[in-house]
Amino acid sequence: MLKSMRKNFKSFAPALWLVIITFIVALFIWVQPGDGGGEAGDLSRLVVARVGREDITADRFASALEQAIKLNEQRFGTMNKDLIQQINLPSQVLQELIRIQLLLQAADERRISVSDKELQQQVLGRFPLFLDQKTGRFVGEKEYEQILSYYKISVSEFEKSIEDSIRLEKIQDLLTAGVSVTPDEVWENYRRENENARIEYLLLETSKVELPSEPGEPELEEYFIGNKDRFRVTEKRSGVAVFLNREDLKKEVELSAAAYEQYYRDNMDQFQNPEEIRVSRLHLPFGAGEREDVRSEIARLKQRLEQGEDFGELARVHSRDSRASQGGDWGAFEWNSLPEKEREEVAGLASGQMSGIVETDEGLSLLKVTERKAASAIPLEEVRPRIKAVLEDQKAQSLATERIGRLAKEARKDKSLEKAADRLGLKAEKTGPLKEGDPMGSLDPSGVVSGALFKLQPKELSETLYSYQGVGLAQLLAVTPSHPATLEEVRLEVLDEVIKTKKKQITLDRLQAFRGRLAGANWEDFNAREGLEYKTVNEHKRKQYLATVGENEEVDQLVFSLSLNTVSDPVEFDTGHLVLRVLERKQITPEEFAEKKEAARASLLESRRNLYLASFLAKRMKDKGVDVRYNNLLQVVSAVLSRYEKTEE
Repeated sequence: MLKSMRKNFKSFAPALWLVIITFIVALFIWVQPGDGGGEAGDLSRLVVARVGREDITADRFASALEQAIKLNEQRFGTMNKDLIQQINLPSQVLQELIRIQLLLQAADERRISVSDKELQQQVLGRFPLFLDQKTGRFVGEKEYEQILSYYKISVSEFEKSIEDSIRLEKIQDLLTAGVSVTPDEVWENYRRENENARIEYLLLETSKVELPSEPGEPELEEYFIGNKDRFRVTEKRSGVAVFLNREDLKKEVELSAAAYEQYYRDNMDQFQNPEEIRVSRLHLPFGAGEREDVRSEIARLKQRLEQGEDFGELARVHSRDSRASQGGDWGAFEWNSLPEKEREEVAGLASGQMSGIVETDEGLSLLKVTERKAASAIPLEEVRPRIKAVLEDQKAQSLATERIGRLAKEARKDKSLEKAADRLGLKAEKTGPLKEGDPMGSLDPSGVVSGALFKLQPKELSETLYSYQGVGLAQLLAVTPSHPATLEEVRLEVLDEVIKTKKKQITLDRLQAFRGRLAGANWEDFNAREGLEYKTVNEHKRKQYLATVGENEEVDQLVFSLSLNTVSDPVEFDTGHLVLRVLERKQITPEEFAEKKEAARASLLESRRNLYLASFLAKRMKDKGVDVRYNNLLQVVSAVLSRYEKTEE
């Protein structure tokens, strides 16, 4: 599930400009009146990253992170702090904001602007609530401002966000104008995505094979000499590191009642129950030619309701939607899934008030607000666990930063991190030889220390290092340069390769021996008798992952060329060999392709455009320079995620 969530975060929209619309206009779409919008309280003035000469502020990042969490919750259900961190959502959101900033800077450099007419067309086209329901024209400046005020957004902020989304679309169109696809590429891609075959295969992995004896020294020497150019010792660096774990420091934190009360008062916007609106609906769908008859019917029902009949009873009898049996009750939240036009109507109704007849593509409806509760403050006691998590994180971070600052000062005096740590009563650990990016056990599972060591000169002290676990310092002690390996340096690696090579040969020989007996045989029975592993795939496509095997070009080539029911030669994969046969095959004809050609071309072109943009952004990120302020970032993430802290029942 985590893999799916990480993947799907990037698939909310097929192009980056749609993602930015989600983020920039997110407050307008998602935030209910009176909601604080996910700001990070007194941290909002912090800068979490600098892109070129422009800042990504804490409040912008916090708002985007809140909206990304809500989008994930729409797809996957309720999320908590641990899950949000496991799928690395804060980092993904920050990367999106960085990409957006880079594209907007590229638009500035090319002087891409938005005319008043373009802005008006986008606002009215994207947000029908700014159109008069009767005339279909703009509601007017006064009502326009009132609607935005209702959603706690200024006109300038809203229009700037729309302008930015238009500019993003324009710059991406400009950058990718030269990207094209040929008819042959479209055909081959369509075949790859749509042709499939039903196959079965037998495989034998090296893990199921035993060698009669361990390879001897002569075999290792022979293999090493024959493959000497392949064996190099990668550069490794050794150092010493001190890391202060934030969770350990939290144990030292003591919070007074006054601290809770102060934070609660200073951040009241975070602790609000949004306005709650309960809605009932009487809905009559219509088919072709039925519209006027249905309109007459709902008009009669409206008249009965205006004369005092019970809305719930009439809805129970006459409404034709999924909530009719409940008297048309759409609850306090579920009504948000109703068509946009109906939601807009609800926004303007007072408690107990009924709407006029509302027409949508789904039919005609009458809506009634049965209850409307004003936004209210959540009592301090209910949010105490959230406040505790934020304050503990902040104070632990402050403790860590203060101690690491003092340690750095002492270490520079001593020219030794280890000596300074010992004098201050802190634990320094030798890293041992590390490749760049290697983790350092539980002390630094993300590889922050090893990454820092590769930026230092011998004896040089790092800047303060930040990770989700805590704060640290590192000092480089020694560098082992990359060099051609001796057998002794890579003996275990050579032994492992020799064993794998010999076992691979055994898997090949055994399948070759069995191959003649497989034609016409029931492979599932053969699997049980001979100790091979049997698998089937009903619809295998090119470049599709095969269980145990992974992606394999030779398998793909055979699946779409081998005669039906013919036993293949053994095919090598990473951990063994397999044989396969094709039982059925679905191939695309030119006639079938002709019907889908334009859609297939558009899909492939969009994919190529996105690949080009990814390449452009990677280079631009390097050229412009991106400075992430990790200390600030972690504080803001902590403040936002405190809302999603698991609490004991």
